[in-house]
Amino acid sequence: MGAKLIAGRDLDVYKYATDSTAVLLNEAAVKAMRLKSPVGANIWRGTGTDQEKWHVVGVIKDFILESPFAEHIAPMMIAGPRLFCQVIHFKLNPANSINANIEKAENIFKKYNPRYPWEYVFTDDAYARKFREEQQIGSLSALFAGLTILISCLGLFALAAYMAENRIREIGVRKVLGASVTSITTLLAREFVLLVGIAFLIAAPSGLVRHG
Repeated sequence: MGAKLIAGRDLDVYKYATDSTAVLLNEAAVKAMRLKSPVGANIWRGTGTDQEKWHVVGVIKDFILESPFAEHIAPMMIAGPRLFCQVIHFKLNPANSINANIEKAENIFKKYNPRYPWEYVFTDDAYARKFREEQQIGSLSALFAGLTILISCLGLFALAAYMAENRIREIGVRKVLGASVTSITTLLAREFVLLVGIAFLIAAPSGLVRHG
């Protein structure tokens, strides 16, 4: 699944018979349990007479499992086959086509549980759905920002054209007296550049804070 092992080893019930009661912990779980040496430690699940003993064989790096907007990553335990679960994760064989892999998994599933409906989802699709809304908000923000800039530029163009029209006589006199096109353009644009510069100085710090 791409989880990064940072301490210990992975679960392997074929190589280690005791891994039926082995677990992997993420960094958040190690911190929550205050385990200084997590690999090899014993932990208990449940309360009272229903307690189950598990032993830690490895630690994985934290990754987003639930909401991407959660303030903190929740502690997580990956257990061996002894723990009952309603969802099974498995990696498809890249040597076969997706349809062939799904068909093989479905046949095995129906062999042992024929009355239960066969339902499956791809992990990458489920993971992408967590960020789909954020991506849509980003696209809409970029679109409206572009429209805002376009409307602002149209407004500045209209204002510049209006000012140039009002100062057409002054421009003509300056041109006759030998003023260059660059100097006349600078004269007309100086006020706009000053206002745009002030606006940039005001907006830049807030933009840097959001980016940081």
